[in-house]
Amino acid sequence: MKRRIRTILISAVLALSMSISTFASELTDSFLLSVPKDESASELTLETAIEKAISKSSAIKKINLSLSSSDSDRQTLVNEYYASTTDNNISTALALLKYDMSYSSTLRSKEVQEEQIAYSMTSTFMEIIKAQRSLEVKKKAIETASKEMAVNKLKEQLGMISQTELSKLTLTYEDNKTDYEDLEKSLSDAFKDLNTLIGESEDSYTIAVLPVYEKLTLETALDTYISTKMSTDPDILDSTDSLYIAELNEDLYDGTSGSYSSVTTSLSQATLSLSDLKESYTSKLESLYDSIISDEKTYEANLKEYELLKTNLTIAEKKYELGMITKIELENARNSVYSEESSLLSNIYEHMLLLEKFESPYLG
Repeated sequence: MKRRIRTILISAVLALSMSISTFASELTDSFLLSVPKDESASELTLETAIEKAISKSSAIKKINLSLSSSDSDRQTLVNEYYASTTDNNISTALALLKYDMSYSSTLRSKEVQEEQIAYSMTSTFMEIIKAQRSLEVKKKAIETASKEMAVNKLKEQLGMISQTELSKLTLTYEDNKTDYEDLEKSLSDAFKDLNTLIGESEDSYTIAVLPVYEKLTLETALDTYISTKMSTDPDILDSTDSLYIAELNEDLYDGTSGSYSSVTTSLSQATLSLSDLKESYTSKLESLYDSIISDEKTYEANLKEYELLKTNLTIAEKKYELGMITKIELENARNSVYSEESSLLSNIYEHMLLLEKFESPYLG
């Protein structure tokens, strides 16, 4: 858990030493649209939110209860092993081995739960930040649209546009206002969901997640990477342990614990389960890899579009100064930049989450 939380919380800081990651941070810092800060909102760091969510998690509480009684339970098995006769030593030793494997599995399960909470909280923070920016973008668009509506009403009165055209424009304007209200509700609901996770009751929080964009670079072939990650995956380790126990049951079969056929069937099932799990794991990582590469291409395309829109805005500003375009046209050019800024931030955050899942596929 500590390793994963450090990865999520600190990797951004470490990555700032890399030029491409620094660029991502500088890019978002230079965004034209600044989201107003709610001065009445309490500050909530990601690390604090994760700690609160972990302490509140009922799943982790149950695991801790299970682990707390493990030492005495294991000692009982150890005592039985040393007190048993020669005939019973093997079965007791096997029971002890199963117990130790189960204990290790429980520890892994706890770590996975904690890492999943950290990942989920990071994603929740990102969604809130994106929603806040989208709300502000929509607000700017509506302010401009309101001015356009006033102009369009005047045009309709002068016979420059038809009543039908005005009705269509009015409908679009009303749809934008409805979208804004929906975004407000979504943001409010997101903060409520956050409160549920951390056990608090604030209406909103001042939060932040440093945007870091680092292109995926594998030091080995993809299949080698997958094989390496597979050797430490919690589910595969559990399945490998189950297969080992099934193999021992066959090797140590003495005719006193069920039929030999049931033992070999269990071994075959354990072998098949592990094989299926590895195949599924491979497919999942291959799919994640493809998603990351696709996301990087989308980001590069959006970045080019962003630079083009900024250039268009600069031109629009010059034209406005010369009286060649209206203020509404200038605002529309600026709003296009605002919208693309939201897309870029979403790209960066999505890429960060994909890299986390590529590192630890069990996160999602």
